[in-house]
Amino acid sequence: MADGVETYFETGLWKNRLEGNVRASNTARTAGDAEKTGRPMAKARKGVHVVRDEYGVVVRRSRPVRFRGGGRPARWRSRGASC
Repeated sequence: MADGVETYFETGLWKNRLEGNVRASNTARTAGDAEKTGRPMAKARKGVHVVRDEYGVVVRRSRPVRFRGGGRPARWRSRGASC
């Protein structure tokens, strides 16, 4: 998970944690609220968002955000030699 966010359940609360962190970044009372917070966090970091259920099983995983064609937006690609 490259700069990803994990949504998981622990000690009666749903939590979001950034990849590599031990502590949660934020908490929520419901899974839906935690997902609504975690999804934009992952998108902003161009990473994946992994959602686990109460038992730790992955139930959803988003794909990382990538640009088509070599990682650059189309407007940045060169359109041929122009010297």
